[in-house]
Amino acid sequence: MPTASLGKLPNDILLVLAEFLSDASINALAQTSRRNYDALDHALYIQNARKGNCSALQWAAYYGKLGTARKALAAGANPNTMRQRHFMPHPSGLRDDIYQSTPLKNVPYTRPLVSAVRMGRMDFASTLIEAGALVDVGREEWAAHIPLISAFDTDSLEMMELLMASGQIDINSHQWLDRGYNLLSFAILHAGIEIVRYLLAIMDTPDASSRYLPFPLITAIRETRADLIPALLASTKIDPNRADDHGRGPLWWAVQKNNIPIVQLLLSSGVVDTNAMDDIGQTAISLAAENGYESLVYVLLATPNVDPVLTGNENMKPIVHALRKGHTSVIKALMTSNRIRADVGTLFWFACKYQNHEMLKELMEFERAEWSATDAQGNTWLHSAATHGLTDIVKTLISQQHIDINAQRLDGATPLICAFQNKRRAITKVLLQANADVNIATNNGRSPLFYAAKSSSETLSIELLKRGSHVGAVTNTGATALHQACEYGMSKVVQLLLKHGADPLHRDGMGDTPLHMACACRWEQIVRILLGVIPHSDRVLSTARTPLHDACRSGHTGIVRRLLEHGADPLARMPNGPTPLEYACTGHPLIAKMLLDKGADPLQTSSTGHSLLWRACVNQSPKVAALLLQYGADPNAVEVGGTTPFMVACRTGSLSLVRTLLNHGGDVTAVQANGSTAMHELCRRAHGSGLYPVLELMVKKGADINARTQQGLTPLHESCHRGKEIVSALIKAGADAQAEYVDATTSRRKTPIHIWQTWRPRGGHHCMKQLLQPTSMRYFGSLSMA
Repeated sequence: MPTASLGKLPNDILLVLAEFLSDASINALAQTSRRNYDALDHALYIQNARKGNCSALQWAAYYGKLGTARKALAAGANPNTMRQRHFMPHPSGLRDDIYQSTPLKNVPYTRPLVSAVRMGRMDFASTLIEAGALVDVGREEWAAHIPLISAFDTDSLEMMELLMASGQIDINSHQWLDRGYNLLSFAILHAGIEIVRYLLAIMDTPDASSRYLPFPLITAIRETRADLIPALLASTKIDPNRADDHGRGPLWWAVQKNNIPIVQLLLSSGVVDTNAMDDIGQTAISLAAENGYESLVYVLLATPNVDPVLTGNENMKPIVHALRKGHTSVIKALMTSNRIRADVGTLFWFACKYQNHEMLKELMEFERAEWSATDAQGNTWLHSAATHGLTDIVKTLISQQHIDINAQRLDGATPLICAFQNKRRAITKVLLQANADVNIATNNGRSPLFYAAKSSSETLSIELLKRGSHVGAVTNTGATALHQACEYGMSKVVQLLLKHGADPLHRDGMGDTPLHMACACRWEQIVRILLGVIPHSDRVLSTARTPLHDACRSGHTGIVRRLLEHGADPLARMPNGPTPLEYACTGHPLIAKMLLDKGADPLQTSSTGHSLLWRACVNQSPKVAALLLQYGADPNAVEVGGTTPFMVACRTGSLSLVRTLLNHGGDVTAVQANGSTAMHELCRRAHGSGLYPVLELMVKKGADINARTQQGLTPLHESCHRGKEIVSALIKAGADAQAEYVDATTSRRKTPIHIWQTWRPRGGHHCMKQLLQPTSMRYFGSLSMA
């Protein structure tokens, strides 16, 4: 029907017809005449409220069309509707907002009340609240969708009062904090002083912590809201010293921002702790010094309550921070302050440590500085310069007559020793040329020669010896410089020390000679040098723990050969300890062969009471085991605990080791006192892949795959907690999966499947499948090795 004809219909019929028309059709029909407009206008709003997500109300709220809003509300529009983000395919293939070409294209995705509050429209907000708009929304809403927080953007106290008058907001409810919002902190970010004072007046706990923002006073400082700080400091509800999670309080943050007016404001308030420390012991003045804020340092020094030396850590002192960062102007400000007693020795140490040459120059020219001043550890300026490699400073200092070049700090070290400790060769030469004493040692007896012995510097060692350094000086542990040189492999220094009379047989507090050190550290060339001055078959080579013990333990074949050729005793035994051959049994077959050829006893008992073959099996060394067997070792000797070397070999699951012992008479049927066999040992402790060949070899040699202990356990029972590899190998070898034993604890009869259910080892499903299969004895002749 033409539009003109529709316009002649009675109003009642037009309203009924509007129920079936789209918004566009109703709008076109309403434009045909004034009568139709008056008749269909309300229907159009109803249609919009029902099907158009109340877009008319959203548009009106954003643009301030109060009349349109009232019509929409009268037509049933939801005052809490929110424009949703819907997307539709763009002709170009891109996604775009469905509303981009509609009147809503500029309207934000918020509720009408939020739009009205943001625009500061009091009458509009009042109308929406009267229509049922929610002022306090759910905790899932963003801060941008909360009317009260949106009111902060308008900085309108009247709007705040309007929202509060709705009766929907409990300003002291913990729900705000649960959402992560501290309302006062939000107000500080966006609102003015009137709203902040209003909130301070009505909130019970405005200083509560929140998830998203720091405490109000810290927020004001970080946002440089100096206009709000006096009101916050004046409030009894605000703690002026409350710190964040890292212990950083208001003054700390004001200094971090380098905001002098706010710092002065906090200092003048009289309520802020001017010496508060953060979690690492740093104060406000330390922070200012570290950042190089010279003006702030002067401000803080001028405040009587600020302690310029208080710190929770020596390295947190303001002047130390300034030195580390190279802020010379700040250092001068701190040093010239009448409130600081300059610890010149400490300052000089840190200036040397951080290579601050400008500060070093200032310190040396400072009128109150004493060049012989020391720090808490007793370091003089010369110690500090020598330690940190400042050659020019060292030369300048030693040129002064009043400087003691041999001064000792608390641990006894001289500047020369400090230079040696830190490998400062240039400074060492300067100090030696200045006739530094070469025999003064530290409190633990370490002389310059002791440190030179490990520096690989033959030149320095020669210089020390020329100047009369005692070559036989010992430390509090009994060690000499020769011990040190042998430990660090300095062969040239060793030759030099021996040439000057060092004793190669001197024992330290542990009974070690320099030869022991060289053998333990595998320095064959040094061993050769020492053996050249030690008599053949000397007592040191045959009593107690000999160098041969250390050489065998370190596994150096060449050193062992040299020692044996020089008369070392292969049978020497440490008191209640091992012999050289016992150390060789840890996996050094060539060394073991040399010792056996020299008469070492292959049947001796080890320090633990076991045979050497037992130790070789424990260390999984088939080559050593084969050697011992060739020299008469018994693979079936009953050891401490009732096991045999062959049983120990089975524990390892090593095919080569097991085969070696079987070839030399290993007994697969031997039984311990509790009934365990070698097969039980294999299944109880061995793990990993490749166990089937070991099982096959043992069964071929006569091992019983279903042997039982006194408790009734079979090898399969023992293996069920080890994993799928050993269980599969046993089932494949013919183990009885239905064998039962009586549990001594519960008196219940159990099969392997019961044990598996208790342990649940890796590969459990595979084990379950294997154990549940019908089982019968199978022979290796019918088995596939695949």
